[in-house]
Amino acid sequence: MNEKEVIKFKETLEKEIKKNIQIIQTHTSWVFLTGEYAYKIKKPVNFGFLNYSTLPLRYKYCQLELKLNRRFSREIYLEILPIRKYKNKIGFLTTGEIIDYAIKMKELPQERIMTNLLLKNEIDYLTIKNLATVVGNFHNSLKNDKEDLIYGSLEIIRYNWDENFYQTKDFINKTIKEKQYNLIKEAVEKFIFEKEDLFLKRIKEGKIKYCHGDLHSQNIFVCDKIYLFDGIEFNKRFAISDTFSEIAFMIMDLEFYERKDLADYFLDNYLKITNDFSGLPLLTFYKTYRAYVRGKVISFLLLQEVEEKEKILEKAKRYFELASTYANNLFGEKKFFIFFGLIGSGKSFIAEKLSVKKEAIVLKTDVVRKELANISPEEERKVAYKKNIYSYFFSRKTYKYLIKRGKKYYENGYSVFLDGTFNKKEWRDMVKKILNKKISPIWIYLYAQEKIIKERLKKARKISNGRWEIFRQMRKDFQPVRGLKNLIKIDNSKNYKKVIKEIEKKLFYL
Repeated sequence: MNEKEVIKFKETLEKEIKKNIQIIQTHTSWVFLTGEYAYKIKKPVNFGFLNYSTLPLRYKYCQLELKLNRRFSREIYLEILPIRKYKNKIGFLTTGEIIDYAIKMKELPQERIMTNLLLKNEIDYLTIKNLATVVGNFHNSLKNDKEDLIYGSLEIIRYNWDENFYQTKDFINKTIKEKQYNLIKEAVEKFIFEKEDLFLKRIKEGKIKYCHGDLHSQNIFVCDKIYLFDGIEFNKRFAISDTFSEIAFMIMDLEFYERKDLADYFLDNYLKITNDFSGLPLLTFYKTYRAYVRGKVISFLLLQEVEEKEKILEKAKRYFELASTYANNLFGEKKFFIFFGLIGSGKSFIAEKLSVKKEAIVLKTDVVRKELANISPEEERKVAYKKNIYSYFFSRKTYKYLIKRGKKYYENGYSVFLDGTFNKKEWRDMVKKILNKKISPIWIYLYAQEKIIKERLKKARKISNGRWEIFRQMRKDFQPVRGLKNLIKIDNSKNYKKVIKEIEKKLFYL
């Protein structure tokens, strides 16, 4: 259909349902929102990598989109309807010439799109756990097709990156700095050349699958359950990939919205479902790729007549900055950090901020403790000191699990930050026992002035049980820090940026 026919179709549909219809338009489709159903019509366009230019092609890709998206959201994707033209009418008519096709979908509230909820800080840990379960189960259900393995080859990976670099040349010093462009290009090409064995291993393990292809928060509804939608059907080169490339997109997206805590939680819960730890050494590489592609796609919008160009410009720049941060960490030495100290010392905040720079997962006792008790991390539990889930035996169980989980990440090629009070010598000795001589952790002991701690503990703390009265009791029991190798002590009463610089400076001498 052309633009005039789209208007005619809208008018016919509005007369039939007797209400106004909203149209959402992208560069590849029109989506008509009626309140009960959504109708998606593909535009007659050809971008090379995507070709909807003829009616037979649009019908073919409507069928494929329905089939592929039903794998994870059957309730949304209902059927394909022909759009006919008869005399002066265009719509779902019983007679007339077929001029296009529409995918009929169950309409879900636009405000429940995950991106909108992230921007309003309305995505919690339970939602992320449910999302990781949906994605993990979906990936586990996918069969290994030998014909698909080519899409995990170095040839395709190089092609995708060469295409990215070629298509972004005109945006150098507009949305991407020349220094960033060169840094990313050099790091990526070096990684592909030197880490060929990692990609070949994933092919051998059958981890190249026909995935969703575009898994980020804009393509997820959070309603009565998690609904994935708008998976890629138009090009196998984008849809078939390493499953870790797919989850890297989701993790990068959460980090883009400055929710590193949710990104870590998604990864950890995904791995609980799939146990696919062998993909970890490629995670930063694929995060670089996903951030770069988003930067490229957002940059393309600047070539069109769109509103809010300044916002689009800044968004593209942020994606390229993120890609640059990732690329800078592609060859970083894997580390095992333990951030510890009294509650209110700011260890969790510093660990999270530093983990962004070091490409590490943060595993927290506060989260692990509640998960082991089958409680959502954000469920408030104002428990008395040393009681219930904070008893000696439950704490021992928590630390043992935390250290073993961290060890598994590290042994599979990913940096780890453990975050807990480690207030007993027994918990610190447990680290040495579980990690044995193969892993030498770096201990970061954080402390702060009591008046600052008191102010911090006044703030709402859902995940942590930290309160001033707990601090006062714990302070008496906190066993002296002695005999730890690679120990850094930091006063965290200052601005966090200065604290991080101080940590990085001291790390240089270890």
